[in-house]
Amino acid sequence: MPDFFKMPEKEIILLATEIAILLNDNLTTDQQNTLGNFIMTVGQNMVLGAGQKAIREQYYANNKDNKDDNPGDNKSNK
Repeated sequence: MPDFFKMPEKEIILLATEIAILLNDNLTTDQQNTLGNFIMTVGQNMVLGAGQKAIREQYYANNKDNKDDNPGDNKSNK
């Protein structure tokens, strides 16, 4: 099996389509909705975490002298 992260765009889309078709074959409509919502929620949380990590990495790269500070902390309110 090719490396998942090196797959071309069209191949990864086809893989996702095949998985969805196989998963749906033996599920009721309610089960399909529940499983689909769960998978989307997992993906959304992964994207949220990746975005937050990227913001923090960029912040720390731009503020090397202030590593104790956290982005988003409003020290003027303390």
